[in-house]
Amino acid sequence: MQHRSRSATILGFALATSALAMPLALGCDDDTDGSAIDVPDGGAGATDAGGWPRADAGAGTDDAGAPAYPGEDSPPSGAGCFDFVDGDGDAELDCDDPDCASTPVCCVGRSSESCCRPATPRVVAFSECSGTGSDALLACAPGATLFGSPSPELRDFAFYPNGGDRYDSGLVLGGSVDPRVSRLSILASVEAEDACDGCLDSVAVGLTSSAATLGTTSLVDADVAFLVSAASGELRLVVGGAVSRAVPLADVRAMLGAGPRDAITYELATSTSGRVDVSASTSGPTGPWTSIFGGVRYAPRGPARVIAWGRASNRGPSDPPPAHLRRLEVSEGTCDAPASLERGNDVILPDAIDPWWSSGERTRAPSVVTYDDQGGERRARMAFLYQGRIHAAAGIDGGRFRALADPGDPESAMIAPGDAPWLAAVADPALLRGADRRWQLWFTAIADDGTTSIARAVGGTADSLAMGAPERVLAPTSELDTTVAWDSPSVIRTASGRTLLAARRRDADGTSEVALFAVDESGAPFPADTTIYDPSAGEVREDGHVVRRATGIATDFDCDEVAAPALIEYGGVLRLYYAGRRGTRWSIGVMLSQDGVHWREGNDGRAILAGSGAGFDALSTNDPAPVVDGAELRLYYTGSDGVRDAIGLARHAIPQGAVP
Repeated sequence: MQHRSRSATILGFALATSALAMPLALGCDDDTDGSAIDVPDGGAGATDAGGWPRADAGAGTDDAGAPAYPGEDSPPSGAGCFDFVDGDGDAELDCDDPDCASTPVCCVGRSSESCCRPATPRVVAFSECSGTGSDALLACAPGATLFGSPSPELRDFAFYPNGGDRYDSGLVLGGSVDPRVSRLSILASVEAEDACDGCLDSVAVGLTSSAATLGTTSLVDADVAFLVSAASGELRLVVGGAVSRAVPLADVRAMLGAGPRDAITYELATSTSGRVDVSASTSGPTGPWTSIFGGVRYAPRGPARVIAWGRASNRGPSDPPPAHLRRLEVSEGTCDAPASLERGNDVILPDAIDPWWSSGERTRAPSVVTYDDQGGERRARMAFLYQGRIHAAAGIDGGRFRALADPGDPESAMIAPGDAPWLAAVADPALLRGADRRWQLWFTAIADDGTTSIARAVGGTADSLAMGAPERVLAPTSELDTTVAWDSPSVIRTASGRTLLAARRRDADGTSEVALFAVDESGAPFPADTTIYDPSAGEVREDGHVVRRATGIATDFDCDEVAAPALIEYGGVLRLYYAGRRGTRWSIGVMLSQDGVHWREGNDGRAILAGSGAGFDALSTNDPAPVVDGAELRLYYTGSDGVRDAIGLARHAIPQGAVP
């Protein structure tokens, strides 16, 4: 692209000393469907947010007829759910109150049944399948694969895993589930004796993420499972391939009031937070349920397969039939789990395609926007920092990008030092595509004396990434306060046409905080009221226009410094991703709001993406740039191994109701 330097017209800006008293208008809701947040094409990370967990933007029910907000005719206000007051006298506060628990902002990071969007359960009813043998079993469970010797089989309208003295046999259901982003429930109707004299007799059901091929001589490596062992007379909970809990089968029957030959349905339920529960019932899949093992910790390893297996050997002619299953049912509900990010192994930029990248240079600070062009094609653009200049890249496939021109050429830059008399250096780009299809580039402007401020440049014509003259829009005003620097802008547009700006403020005493502004038509920002919910301190703080500040708590990832805010909204929630520093290492966290005023910590204040310990992002992650693409959240970021910086990508699935 052609780049031209222009003289700049500096807009004077005086920071208002009083914040706006009204909540931010994050969207229009004139049809009472509870779907207030909606971003048109052109927002940074622009999405049509919709109401969580809605699947459409129509009336207040989803396509199955369920309420758009489970348990709610319409969502409570942000203020009512973040005041640390038991407003309805039910002894529950805020997101723990049933009246708030299913609201979009309270559902983020939770895997309750009311928060996770359910998919159609998959049922394998062995009791309704005819035939005998392995082929009959495969016909009963389409898509499944069998393993082990003797091979598992369908017999007497039940699944018999078989198996031998040394190895397991069983079946693996087709497809995969991801317990990091989904609430899972696996129901299995089991018939088994409480004891087996001198024989091996067991059946187990659970999840395995092992990539190992299961054959005739295999031992199952289960992430988590329950195992009914007649040989030991126990019900066992297996976590990470080892027995974590055990209880006598006789005690289970006593708790349920079950007879010695009664079938028992077991439920293995996992949450995205890494908890597993095992319950039992004699009334089939509808319950009622009795808890056997509750809230046991385990570590979801990633995409997993549902597996049922066992052993049955050394049985005498008078022994009862070996343990078997009559029914297997898998239910999956996709949850809004921001900490379930799965990072890729490849660097996004510098790419391995073009020859112009210098190995010693640092590539950092991505800002990504997706949009539909005039022909209806989905496009993506990225602004990034390279050799002290801001350049542009275009999305290609699979979330990857290529620079639009040689970033080593100063003439290819969107913005570079010297593009205005006051512009000695640039950093922290933030892209915004306006409703008029003109690109805006917000960035950190650094003067000769080191003073940093927020500046903006606008494309000369529709769709053009060639920027016009930059102008400062937010600068320190020492006569009014102790601010010494503004940097790291992030900009987003709402459905009502309102523009929000998040930026990092640095104080004369070295402290840092992320502040929120509303931006008027001229591009001037004005402080916006914010209220921070702090459950650990048991308080709500009215923080002016501050969303997050360095905590000063030694164990927090953002103890010493906060920076690089990045706004996005989807699923009815405004999310502010940001970077936090403890010592020399940076990590990424998130703050959440339903109305743009009342904020709470995401992931209980813990980082959602930290240094990986190996590779280009071994030590630090910084500069988050979230964008929704299809059914996933893509988080671009700067990774550092202490020597170089590069742009990476992490992603996670998002619930169906939150997909634009």
